[in-house]
Amino acid sequence: MGQYLVIGIATRIAADKKKAAWEFKSVEEFKIHFERRFNAKEIYQLKENESYIWYELRPEIAEKEWVDFIKDFYEIRYPEPVEGDYILEILSQEKGFEEWIHLAKRREYQSYQMTCLSDHVEDQKNDRYLTVYMDFVTLSMDGKAWMECYNELFDFFTHLIRKKLSKYQLSESLFVEITD
Repeated sequence: MGQYLVIGIATRIAADKKKAAWEFKSVEEFKIHFERRFNAKEIYQLKENESYIWYELRPEIAEKEWVDFIKDFYEIRYPEPVEGDYILEILSQEKGFEEWIHLAKRREYQSYQMTCLSDHVEDQKNDRYLTVYMDFVTLSMDGKAWMECYNELFDFFTHLIRKKLSKYQLSESLFVEITD
């Protein structure tokens, strides 16, 4: 098993409540840093029980944007789609967020599968750090088998950066590469 560089959508992000309270001095303090780190207030809804705190992607946002967002993402990530068109066809036939997630959980496609990742929330000023866990729909995966073949991925990053800086003519001179 190798490591993979993935790009996708975090559908749920969770943390241990006791650890959050201990590390950040309170759960409320942790929430402040969490929401800042993940832009959580707008697109996630807060849920918690005695043991965990988690943020779930708001279904109404997903229902509204999921297929169009993924279509636009695939167009810029995969200039010559391999399975993207097929995935989009299936997503368009499914009846909403729960079914889209179920399809990802089946893990049938490299460019559309559910995985679990860990990340972190930190407060550098006060030297606080806590691992959080994500349910994550992978839309792009490059890894060990492709280490020498990152050109398409770097073209994707180059395209995004150029687009973001398009008001400058110099944006067309920007490239992403690995040095020797």
